[in-house]
Amino acid sequence: MAQLTSSGIRFATIPAVDELNSRRGIFPTSTAWVFYQTSAPTGWTKSTTHNNKALRVVSGDGGGSGGTNSFTSTMSSFTLGGSLTSSNATGGTELSDTQIPGHVHPTGVRLNAVPTLNNPDGAFTGWNGGDVARSTGWTRNTPATGATGGIPNGAAHAHPFSATGTLTNQSVDIAVQYIDVIICTFDG
Repeated sequence: MAQLTSSGIRFATIPAVDELNSRRGIFPTSTAWVFYQTSAPTGWTKSTTHNNKALRVVSGDGGGSGGTNSFTSTMSSFTLGGSLTSSNATGGTELSDTQIPGHVHPTGVRLNAVPTLNNPDGAFTGWNGGDVARSTGWTRNTPATGATGGIPNGAAHAHPFSATGTLTNQSVDIAVQYIDVIICTFDG
């Protein structure tokens, strides 16, 4: 059981009696505390070092501060809008033999087109020919090219790019609800 005395509080503990005869026994002098009220309670002094800032919870050492923008200027509503322009193009580019895979354009390649009826030698005989076979297209009979890559000199080309647009005004509201607290230090 505890007893309130003129100088403090007396606690009846066994085997001794403990007493708190000073407020300093509860909080050390200069202890900082956050209060949700307009002014400092008796025995405390309101600190004005920090103003218009958010509270940040940390797992490391407390008592620090940082940032450059005030809470209300950062956490306000604003509008995004304006015009967007981008222009970037690759210049004239000519591919060399080493830049494209080697390839051949052979003769006798059957290319897909409209089906026709052909003799085995490839000649078209019409629909009433004797020995006919159904083909899948026509045949390229010009001479084959050698294995090569690249394009003729002076045939460079460019890939131009440009874009414009307008970002219509979009409201962004990050005005977070908050409560105002004060920091006070214990007078002791």
